[in-house]
Amino acid sequence: MYYIYVWIPVAAPEIGIRMISPAPESVKPSDKDYVSADFTANSSDTSNFFDTWVTLERAEGILKLEDVATKAKTAKWNTIESNDDSSEMPAQPSGSKYNSLMRITSDTSNPSKAIVMGLYRIGFTTYKTGEVQGSFLAQLAAPIKLPGVAIAVKPEDLATAAKK
Repeated sequence: MYYIYVWIPVAAPEIGIRMISPAPESVKPSDKDYVSADFTANSSDTSNFFDTWVTLERAEGILKLEDVATKAKTAKWNTIESNDDSSEMPAQPSGSKYNSLMRITSDTSNPSKAIVMGLYRIGFTTYKTGEVQGSFLAQLAAPIKLPGVAIAVKPEDLATAAKK
């Protein structure tokens, strides 16, 4: 499971998350995108791919950015939504629609489903067991600009990312 930690400092009306394998040749990261060493090492591999699965979780009780580094590892994580396969996503080279997409609309009448200020993590994985080969592209988006959003692979790096 790969995780991306996200600090959201304001309420958001909606969050979109998608995971595509293999990473499309037509999508190239910009200088503002987070690019892992694993992505760089595997970006040219367009023949290997896997069935994707993605989840969005919120940490319970972490409402201050300065608490993230010390509390994230022991936090209780509440699942907001997950997705395995989406017919809206491009097919994989096999023709199967096994890429993942979520559009999470904030539900203010249900506190467990509201996208409010706090620490979130997005989990990216596959159901395949054994050695997984192939690249993937993960994207996070919102329909409006959310000032102060920070993204990092390690929760302790979020405070630094928020200052950029």
